[in-house]
Amino acid sequence: MRSLRVLNRNSCNSLPHRQAYTYHTTDYAYEISSANVRIGKGVTREVGKDLVNRGVKRVLLFTDKNLKQQLPFSVTEQSLRAEKVEFDVFSEVRVEPTDRSMKTAIHRAQLGQYDAFLAVGGGSVMDTAKVARLFDRYPEKDFLDFVNQPIGKGESVTRELKPLICIPTTSGTGSET
Repeated sequence: MRSLRVLNRNSCNSLPHRQAYTYHTTDYAYEISSANVRIGKGVTREVGKDLVNRGVKRVLLFTDKNLKQQLPFSVTEQSLRAEKVEFDVFSEVRVEPTDRSMKTAIHRAQLGQYDAFLAVGGGSVMDTAKVARLFDRYPEKDFLDFVNQPIGKGESVTRELKPLICIPTTSGTGSET
């Protein structure tokens, strides 16, 4: 509170800035519900054990062709092998996914009888994995059923989805969710 008072005293008092550093005597609490986020050196090496702890035996691993040749992918692959988690790799993710590339990923996810999904990559990889995970549980739905109106129907997700673990390789805003 002391810092806010100092900022308030030394700040510009023009109308747009006057309320920028006001403080209140009432505390407000904010709660953000999000997925579990684990950050730290070496956590990628634990992904196989994380999946085993969830009872996962078979996983579809999403990445792109370039990242498949890089260290984050090989560390992930080693972790899955060490824990004897059976996995298939889907590396046909496009940099800017199209409906065609998404439908290819959906088809692959629906054929494999996977217990979970794993994404190693940036936003395109994670988004593709999220969409494939969704339609794995909704094979009867059309591609645009869950897209917001007016383009799609804006339907809600009411079924429980299979686990998805994302290993972001970029630092984009919100990449951890």
